[in-house]
Amino acid sequence: MFKTFEYCRYDTPQRALQTGASSVKAVFAERARAHGGKLFGCWRSLVGLGLARDEGLAITAWPDEPAARAVPPPICCRVRWSPARTGT
Repeated sequence: MFKTFEYCRYDTPQRALQTGASSVKAVFAERARAHGGKLFGCWRSLVGLGLARDEGLAITAWPDEPAARAVPPPICCRVRWSPARTGT
């Protein structure tokens, strides 16, 4: 059961999300899968989220907080904030 969720706000190179959003999502999904987690969701900039054109959000689920904190950030983009949070 996944009890810890990691929130990542990330930046990509200019216009990368307009042409390669699925590849960014795949990087987050593989990163989670390879380390025992699961991708909960990955979103690019949308009206109302308060994100710039080249920003996005990714949420991953992990079995526990140490597992979430042990995983390095993805190399496809610059992660600006990525704390692990425990929830039920």
